[in-house]
This record gives sequence, structure tokens and C-alpha cells, in this order.
Amino acid sequence: MTLASATLPAQSSGQAEIELLLCCSHTHPAPHQLTRIQALVRQPLDWTYLVERATHHNILPLVDRQLQQIDSSSIPSEVLAQIHANFDGNFQRNLHLTAELLKLSQLFETHQIPMLSFKGPILAQIAYGNLALRQFLDIDILVPEADVVRANQLLVERGYQSQFALTESQQIVYAGLRNEQWFWHEEKQVCVDLHWSILPKHFSFTPDPQLLWLKTERVEFGSQSIDTLTPEHLLLFLCAHGAKHNWWRLYWICDIAELLRTHPDLDWANIHSLAGRFGTKRMLLLGLYLAHQLLGAVLPLFILTEIESDPTLPLLSIEIHERLFQIPANSDDSSWTWRDYAIYRRTITSLRDRLWYWVDTILPPTPLEWQIVTLPRSLFPLYYLVRLVRLILKHLFRIDV
Repeated sequence: MTLASATLPAQSSGQAEIELLLCCSHTHPAPHQLTRIQALVRQPLDWTYLVERATHHNILPLVDRQLQQIDSSSIPSEVLAQIHANFDGNFQRNLHLTAELLKLSQLFETHQIPMLSFKGPILAQIAYGNLALRQFLDIDILVPEADVVRANQLLVERGYQSQFALTESQQIVYAGLRNEQWFWHEEKQVCVDLHWSILPKHFSFTPDPQLLWLKTERVEFGSQSIDTLTPEHLLLFLCAHGAKHNWWRLYWICDIAELLRTHPDLDWANIHSLAGRFGTKRMLLLGLYLAHQLLGAVLPLFILTEIESDPTLPLLSIEIHERLFQIPANSDDSSWTWRDYAIYRRTITSLRDRLWYWVDTILPPTPLEWQIVTLPRSLFPLYYLVRLVRLILKHLFRIDV
């Protein structure tokens, strides 16, 4: 069954390039897709635009893979060389990051800190079946919140520099407010994103971390294995994560399509139950809808029926499609403001979570406030006032503090 009700907008230019990108966004394209790729590359194409969009969407490894399977004589040689050089460089970096993940797994095991990983090498292995075909830039690991301070210390001792220079007391407070902190190793050129909750805390759609530890999967890397989320939990996370970032990169949609391809026996009843329990149903359905509509992912009939019953999803899909294939002024979501997260807010269906979104955006103090003034832990609530003053000075009086 295909959702005929959702018509994506016609593109005034770049239609052939967009179609080619979508046809290439598979590890195992169907025969008709390979035929279409062959026909498209013989047309006059804007290869600069195509390579720029493929780079932005982190799908150049997939593009390289598909172009290797066709007669590429009509493609400019410099374009092929650029794409293949990216493939080789990405594969080498992926091997480097995977090796570091395995070392960190051994380190945490030695110090008896439970750890599981998701995204990055793990997702490349279980969804793409090939470390070379998924592009990733960091290592995501999850530890229990009670072990955050010890995990922080281990990473620092291994040569990583933390995102924020926090005292042990501040680390405990920060862990209660946020869900992650990144660490950078200058010599290794590796970023580790340390999580103690896989999504922002306090929202109803964020699963209880203890639930994730009740049942995990093991992913093999040669003679070593690493714990990860179950495919059902991973699917829910990928859909919520994509929504959180407004689905502005195509490879997040590829992740879902490839996970569905490699796990045709997902426990959909459990997924449906968890989505209802967590309040992530619209986030789940939007992610599945995009994977189905853009990449042809096969979905159960009852999921397609549910998608059709939500009139908001086609509107969000059209908006996302338009954003995916235009070159934005700001290509980095780190520079976005709250106005840029409209799609994310529209996937939040609970009134409580909508209110909490604004509370979580505005009120909780950050290490930026801690750098302005140092207060004892007993006076920590005063940081909420410091944050409000800082925001007023920054946004009303244009004073950067």
C-alpha cells in the first residue's frame, strides 16, 4: 500500500538531481532504481548542486556505491574522483572511530561502568551492514546517570577534553538538567557524545533510561561485541531524534529505511505500545512516513492507516521535502534559534510537553551562567535568576554575556 494522498511539491529546478539523490539513498536499490540512476546520469545535471546536497545530507558513500554499479562514462571524471575520495576518507575515519569505540568499551568494562552505544558504528553495522556506507562524525555512548561522574573522569584521563569544565558537584547538577555532554580528543580527532538519557530529560516522550537497560542487543565487531538498544527502541529513538532536528538531513531518513529493511520482523505491537506510552506517536509516524514516501520503505498496513488519519503529516512532509533540497542560508543547526524548530514543536502532541519545551528552552541554567558567577550548591536555584538576567541583557539590550 502506498500513500497516494501525500503529493510532494514540484521543484522548479534540480528535479533530476533530487531524483538521483533519492534513488542512490539505498544500500540495496531495486533493479528499477538502478535503471533509473543510469538514465538520470546521462542527462545534463548540475553536479555541483548534487555533490553539495549529497555532502550536506551525509549520503556521498551511498552515492558512490550506486555509481560504481552503473556505466559511469557520462559522469565528469573529476566528479567521480571527488565522490570516491570522499568514500575512501569516510571509510578510514569510520574504522578509526570504531576502533576507539571498542577501546572505550573495554575501558568502561574494566571499570565496571555499564555502557551501550547507538548511532555511529553500531547503526552502520546493524542497519547498513557495512561500516563504509554510513557517514558519522562521533561516538555516542549511554551510561547510567549514577555513573556520569566516573565516566567523565575516565574520558578525561584518556585524554579527552570535556565540553564544559565542571566540578564534580556541577557535573551532578548538570546531569539532572540535561542528557548529554560531548568530549573532544585533539590528538585522536575523535568526539565522544556521552549520554545518560537518549533524549532531553523531563519530556514524557523520553523513555525511562532504566527501561532501555532491561533488554539490550549485542553487536559483533570481530571478536568483540557491544551492547546497543533493541531495534524497536532504536526505531523510536531515530524518529524522535530526526524530529528534534527538523529532519534537515536525508541520512536520518535513510537510517530508518535501512533499519526497516534489515529488521522485517520488528515487534510492531510493542513499538505501537511504546509510542503511545511515551507520547512519540506523531514523531514515529512522521519518520516512518518520510522513509516510506521518499525512499519506498515497506510499512505494515495498520501503520499506513494511522498515518493517513493524521492530516498534519502530509503538511510536515512537504515542508521537510522543500527544506531538504534547497541550499539553506544556515546549513548548521547549531546556529538556529527557536524559530527554526517549528517542525519539531509540531510533532509534540502533549500540551504538557509543549509547555515544557518552552520551560526547557528558557529557564534551566547552563554552564554559561556558572562561568559568570560561582555559587555554592545550596544557592544553586539563584542560577535561574542569573540566566533570566543574562537572556534579557542578550536579547533585549544586545549585550553579549
